[in-house]
Formats: sequence, C-alpha cells, structure tokens
Amino acid sequence: TIKSQLETLNETALDTTASQVAAATSSGVKLAVLHGAGSFGHFQAKKYGISKGDSHPDWAFGFADTRRAVTLLNQEVVARLVRSQVAAVGLSPFPTALMKAKS
Repeated sequence: TIKSQLETLNETALDTTASQVAAATSSGVKLAVLHGAGSFGHFQAKKYGISKGDSHPDWAFGFADTRRAVTLLNQEVVARLVRSQVAAVGLSPFPTALMKAKS
C-alpha cells in the first residue's frame, strides 16, 4: 500500500508480488501469503485507539471501520493472486470478537 495515503494500493508492487507468487507456485513451491493493514486500517486504528482497547468512546465503530478497511485490502490481494492463476483464499484472523458491557 501507499502508507501515507488512506486506503491506497501500491498497484505496481501488488501486481509484481502476485506475479512472483504465481511463478513460485507454478514451479511447485507451497507457500502462505500474509499481509498487514498498511494504509487500509492503520489510519482508522490510530484514530480510534484500537490498540489501547475500548477506551475511545467510538471504539466499536473504529473497530468495525478498521476491519472493513483491512477486509477490503484482503479482497484486493486475493483478487490479484487469483488473476495471476494462484489458487488463493483469504482467511481472517478475526473470525469472532468479544465485547463486554461497561458497568
């Protein structure tokens, strides 16, 4: 991603990486591709203090917006890999979330 710009892909880098992964897998290499949030999530996480727990008054919304952005990035990564003939699927590290009521 272009980390200084909200939700902006580095298209060239992503396409190059997808091509390199395709070349590796077509030669028999088995691998897993992991990615972070880059500009798809770091802005939101910082704004709502996600790493600090639920202390921000809009924490739940911030969590949701961060997940939305990271999920969008994951869809783009998987789509580029599939277009490059890589059998790719996205697996979320957050299948569930636990929230507690404040007393």
